[in-house]
Amino acid sequence: LSAGRHGAPAPVADQRSVFNRHVGPWAGHFCAGLEAARNSVLYAPVGAVGRVFLEIEAEAFRMGVA
Repeated sequence: LSAGRHGAPAPVADQRSVFNRHVGPWAGHFCAGLEAARNSVLYAPVGAVGRVFLEIEAEAFRMGVA
């Protein structure tokens, strides 16, 4: 998703836009649902990792360093 022309990373503004429009609105809810699967040895930890990843990405975009 982040590759621009010739394999170079897309500008941070473009990455932020894609994240905010296409990932941010639903991914946190999805990860929360996975985390709520307490009886699962796979889904709950995957949800936790996803949540932390999304938090890091959102903070990096807020700081302008992603």
